[in-house]
Amino acid sequence: MKKIMSWLLVCALSAVLFAGGCTRSREEAQDETAGQEAEGTPLEVWICYDRNVPGAYYVFQWDTLAETYGYEIEVETYSEQELRDKLKMAVVCNELPDIFYVPGGNYPEYLFEAGACMPVQEELQDAGFQDRYLTPSEDGNNYIIPCVPDSYAVAYYDAELMEEIGLEIPETMEELEEMIRRVDQYNRTHGTDYAAIELGMKDKWMGELFGCMIACLTDPEGYRGTLDGNASAGGMKALGTETSAKLRELITAGAFPENYMETGEPEAVRNFINHDAVMMVHQSSLVYHLIQNMGEDGFAAAAFPGYGADAAGGYHLMDMNGSYKPGLAVNARSEYREDAAALCVEFALEVNRINAQEHGYLNITDTEIAAEGSVSPQVQFLHEMEARAGGRDAFLFSALDQETGDAWGNTVKQFFAGELSEQEFSENTAEIMENYNR
Repeated sequence: MKKIMSWLLVCALSAVLFAGGCTRSREEAQDETAGQEAEGTPLEVWICYDRNVPGAYYVFQWDTLAETYGYEIEVETYSEQELRDKLKMAVVCNELPDIFYVPGGNYPEYLFEAGACMPVQEELQDAGFQDRYLTPSEDGNNYIIPCVPDSYAVAYYDAELMEEIGLEIPETMEELEEMIRRVDQYNRTHGTDYAAIELGMKDKWMGELFGCMIACLTDPEGYRGTLDGNASAGGMKALGTETSAKLRELITAGAFPENYMETGEPEAVRNFINHDAVMMVHQSSLVYHLIQNMGEDGFAAAAFPGYGADAAGGYHLMDMNGSYKPGLAVNARSEYREDAAALCVEFALEVNRINAQEHGYLNITDTEIAAEGSVSPQVQFLHEMEARAGGRDAFLFSALDQETGDAWGNTVKQFFAGELSEQEFSENTAEIMENYNR
């Protein structure tokens, strides 16, 4: 069913794009310039502008590799959503660049099924990446060269507001609810309008993450069962009822900003940086962006309340990327695909070395890399959380196929907007997951 929907997506895009006409293919453009003098062979790269890495070396590193490999590398950077849209159109019009970054989760599958990506398992064989970054596609091939560490759901707390209001980091849902009440009381007493929890629902996924975290806390086995087909229809409805009831409590308690339905994720992050909210739930990969904008003393990183170290000392993790980790893919039709694949592996290994050695970030290879200097407390926490992982669950946004994920996300957004009752939310989400598991 999921494969059928992926192909339907490609077919639908084909109908729309060919009705309006595609631009010339890269092969046609290259034929017209055949024989013309050039300083170097051009190699086109599309990547995501990623604020979640410590610096811009992931862009500049291409210049170094261009000199080594004798190519003239043209790098274009886009936001993740822009890149998603461009790839969908480019695969239909045969306009894919030689190398392109693909987001993690379920997103790349349609590219694999369309034969757009070159298999790279031979290139990865001796590279030393950790096994969890090398999950093959359903056809058994590897198409992604990993270059970004795993990202987990974490809670960030504004140090300035925590001190001003006199709060401690909550470790349980009960303590989180008490924190929300105290922020509300502080606002009424002092005439302030701080949000207890920053949230941007315009892009949906921040609310979806909140829903997943609550559902997994409520019934971990039931949550996992919604993905692997082991949950009964009644069990899924019960899980939806409990999840929506807890979310409704938070909404009614005024946990989120008044305009959260009109706020996008980038704006929500800026609001947190500007000290408009006490807490924000986001990806662990955001940590360097926050350090650059708030300083190491400006915020704290912690596990979501209830996900902290358990009796055995382990942390419960929600993997933001699902089975497929974000990384680089090579155009299967590129004239230079073998060199491009080798170049991507070298790029990924060097960026990982810089991440781990110069910035103390997470290491995606089996090779031990020691940090050269001190590591911030927030990054130390990420290392601790990963090293003591007691369990991992998938974020539905990344785990579901695109059609199912969109349906689930729209249902969550309607609930946050007050358009669905708890019963309707429960029934709708149960139906969506039942259809997914058929």
